[in-house]
Amino acid sequence: MIRPVFPILFAALAWPAFAAENPCQTIQKDPAFTTCWREEFKKSEAEVARRLRVLAERHRKDEPDLHGLMTKAQRAWLVWREAACRVDTYESKGGAGFSVYWDRCRIKMNEARSIELQHMIDNP
Repeated sequence: MIRPVFPILFAALAWPAFAAENPCQTIQKDPAFTTCWREEFKKSEAEVARRLRVLAERHRKDEPDLHGLMTKAQRAWLVWREAACRVDTYESKGGAGFSVYWDRCRIKMNEARSIELQHMIDNP
């Protein structure tokens, strides 16, 4: 099994595409670095939840069947997100920086989900 030698220091290098947007890139030491990523994950969770609420409010009364389907779909998506991130972070599991890799994967997935949900909001 390959484990990064300095996973916290090099975590941002694992995702060069977002390095310019990395809100935690200026934090040099743990546990602040890990805490920063956990907070970013919480923000991404809140954004998904906000968009789901918008859709739920729209469908709860007028389209109860659709509301039920959306609820089931979101539960299934959460299972898929966790499984996909287990695969994505497999090589770093058990390593010192695993929680950062785990949070970053879930953030990436939440960002994609937010885009999907926004599309549903914008195109009823």
